[in-house]
Amino acid sequence: MPRLTNRGWRGKMGAVRRILLLVTALGLVLASCSSEGEDPGPEPTPTQAGAQVAAAMAVSDLYVGTPQRVAVGLILPDQRLVSFGSVDFAFSYVGTAAEPVEPQPGPSAVGVYLPTPGTPEGSSGPAVTLPADARGVYQAEDVTFDRAGFWQVDVTADVEGLGVQRSRTTFPVLEDPAYPAPGEPALETENLTLDSTDAPPAAIDSRAAAEGEVPDGSL
Repeated sequence: MPRLTNRGWRGKMGAVRRILLLVTALGLVLASCSSEGEDPGPEPTPTQAGAQVAAAMAVSDLYVGTPQRVAVGLILPDQRLVSFGSVDFAFSYVGTAAEPVEPQPGPSAVGVYLPTPGTPEGSSGPAVTLPADARGVYQAEDVTFDRAGFWQVDVTADVEGLGVQRSRTTFPVLEDPAYPAPGEPALETENLTLDSTDAPPAAIDSRAAAEGEVPDGSL
């Protein structure tokens, strides 16, 4: 069976993929906050006292030494979201699972609201919205981490009607990317072709499901 290379399999992280992953993760984050059980990782850093807004990471596979995009979603306990405008990010290194340390200040950045396609960008500062009206994340560009381990991001947002809100979440940073990064060789994938004599035609070309054979022999 031929092996074809899927060039550019990774590339830069697409906005649509990031936001859809966040929307799926929001329910999981809220559920995990109320569930009981042991945490396999380090004890999470608590949200600052008095905060009404929780932060949830919307990216994964962050690693050392390369400028990257970092995106965070802001969620209220009633599952409403914070949308529009911009917020401030402050990153700190907090050690490893085996050797936690006091937070050591790292880079800072401005997170700009990135809406889900089809929802409004908004012209105001951060505001509380229903998911049906607006949903998205706050994204900062060109954030570089200088060591592997656990990091935390402190998010400061001046939310309309709530005032200044501060929230925090912890996330891992790897020594090397877990998946092929931009500029690295793509993963090899196995693809069915017309030479795959042991595969049903419909698995090679979906049109064969109705016609019984691949309609264009040059494919």
